[in-house]
Amino acid sequence: MFAKVEVNGENTHPLYRHLKKAAPGLLGTEAIKWNFTKFLVDPTGGKVTRYAPNDTPESLGKDVEKLLKGSRSAAFRRPAPRARALAGVRQDGGQRPDRPVEV
Repeated sequence: MFAKVEVNGENTHPLYRHLKKAAPGLLGTEAIKWNFTKFLVDPTGGKVTRYAPNDTPESLGKDVEKLLKGSRSAAFRRPAPRARALAGVRQDGGQRPDRPVEV
């Protein structure tokens, strides 16, 4: 994504709507309260882990390594159609930079 998108409210981008629902924040809240909230998504677009704004990228290293080691074969599989749609990729593999992602 290279355009500014809304992450909260009625105009929330579909990608963030999915991420927040898949990995709620503290006490089950879905809202993103501050910049730099991070999400780690497995290669198939399935499991999502949410990290707080004060979690440093370095602190995610072990989780990233664990995910990569546990899903080496999955990393080379094509993601499910819904995961591709959320990432803004057409079914034929082309990008959709000119319009919002449809889910």
